[in-house]
Amino acid sequence: MSAEATVTRSPVAPLWGELRCGGELARLRADGELSRSDGIVDWRACLDPHAQPVEIDSSHIGMAVHPRVYRVLERALDASG
Repeated sequence: MSAEATVTRSPVAPLWGELRCGGELARLRADGELSRSDGIVDWRACLDPHAQPVEIDSSHIGMAVHPRVYRVLERALDASG
């Protein structure tokens, strides 16, 4: 049996959203990682008006192993409580 997850953006604080999964509610911070040196995806396509942009100097594939990406994720998860 799988739980359905829904994400809702906060109208008063657009950099935050809520995740509801199986009756549990968690607040999430929205960060958008982008790289001007990606080489595959234009960095402007990664801009989200509801997320805090975070620039990472990395290739497209390198984003999966770049230490800064994981530091940004850690900070966002810590801020989410």
